[in-house]
Amino acid sequence: MLKTPEERIRLLIAGFSCKAIEKMYIEQNGFKITNLPLYIELVEFEITNFKKPATSEMAVECT
Repeated sequence: MLKTPEERIRLLIAGFSCKAIEKMYIEQNGFKITNLPLYIELVEFEITNFKKPATSEMAVECT
């Protein structure tokens, strides 16, 4: 089911959303969706020993 564009267009005209049509297509054709878990670790740094910020004159001296 839903193999041809015409079938999907009929469902769009009937009022189905694109997401609903995609879900039906996946379920009825036996596809499996695999999602990798997204893992983001936020790290905060506390800087206590820092030098005076560089100025544009310092940058010119280095070059």
